[in-house]
Amino acid sequence: AQLLGDKKCALWLPDERGEFRIGAHTDYDADPALEPLLTTSLPAEAVRRVVGRRSEPFLLTAAEATACLPPPPGLSWPDLALAPLRNDGRLEGFIAVREATTDTEHTIEEILRLLRGISDQAAVALERAQSYENLEETFVSTVVLQLVAERRLRLDDPVGRWLPGLVPNGRNITVRQ
Repeated sequence: AQLLGDKKCALWLPDERGEFRIGAHTDYDADPALEPLLTTSLPAEAVRRVVGRRSEPFLLTAAEATACLPPPPGLSWPDLALAPLRNDGRLEGFIAVREATTDTEHTIEEILRLLRGISDQAAVALERAQSYENLEETFVSTVVLQLVAERRLRLDDPVGRWLPGLVPNGRNITVRQ
């Protein structure tokens, strides 16, 4: 935010349903006008319509944003600078900068250029986080299979036996699942 002239920024990422939610932000919780956005989900299809095939940061006017995606009740969209975060061509999230064209020490071209650098770094960070998730899954699977080979647990055991109270409905979910 400081690089961008202390603008309000948010990182929007897909949740488990594929809808986009704020994953990180600059003081949205301290601003009563912005706090409702912290619990807002944006439909994936609407976000993809807005972003299209763009991979570079771009400006989106309040009117364009509202036409593509009605704002949550009680809110209105401002002018935005959006930076898509892509991995292998897939939209993995985006950075939104509110009111990028007003009250700033930077020109809009400078803001878009800075946003490009920030979004490139964020896309790399997301890709690395996904790699670590895959590594974690591989590690857990390897350990579980070792425990099965040692006959210390069975793939048909309920998860609740080994993780009591940690997994909802764990009595009805097997280690294999």
